[in-house]
This record gives sequence, structure tokens and C-alpha cells, in this order.
Amino acid sequence: MSDVVGEPFACYLKGEKVIILYSLPRSWSWSSQVSADLIDKMRRFFAVITECPAGLQVEWPAAEVLSMWYFVEVFAHELGHHYRTQYRIRRGSSRRRRHEEFVAELHSGRFYNALLARIRTRRLQSAPPPEAP
Repeated sequence: MSDVVGEPFACYLKGEKVIILYSLPRSWSWSSQVSADLIDKMRRFFAVITECPAGLQVEWPAAEVLSMWYFVEVFAHELGHHYRTQYRIRRGSSRRRRHEEFVAELHSGRFYNALLARIRTRRLQSAPPPEAP
């Protein structure tokens, strides 16, 4: 583990079957390399990411937005690791880290797509009916 904010956001301990979640402030800076994919995922949830002398500065407009990103992207990712570990016997053993991360990302993607579908449904339900000609 690291003392640097965001390294890691969370981790899954397979032996204990435990997900450890680390708290995040609404604003922090990163001095290490951050993938473009992670930056894109944060921006989907309205994070403002700018370059600064220390590396990157990440700022969230509201704690609720940070919480939603954390739930959908971080927590769901770790749940994917847990799911994969729990059902490893039936699905066969995978010893490749890349594959483990891919499966965890699939689970987090499912959470994100479900969230978008729910938002679209609510928008349609709350939209005023079209006016008659």
C-alpha cells in the first residue's frame, strides 16, 4: 500500500474475501502516471482534472458525485474481483492479472450501464407529455 492519495482507491484481499475501501478527499493531486482510461472514467462523472507542477490535480464538484463515481467504478470493480474469486471453481482458475482486471472492469461497466439506464428511464418518466397539435 502507499501513503499517496489514490494509490490505491481500494483493494480486494482474496484470502480473507474482504474489500478494503480507502477514503478520498474531493480534491487531491497525483504525482505518478495515471492512465487515460481512468481519467476518462473520472471525467464521465464530472471530475475536473488539470495538470499542475506536482502532476495532476483532481477536483470533484460535489461529494455526491465523487461518491457515485467511487461506487460505480471503484467499489464495483472490487466486487468483480470478489465475484471472480467466489466462482473460480466453476469457471476455472485464472492466474493472469490482466484477465482478473478485465473481468473486474466488466462488472464495473455493468454497474455504469445500469446507472445510465435508470437515469434515462427516470428522465422519460418525469418528462412532460408532448403537446397535442
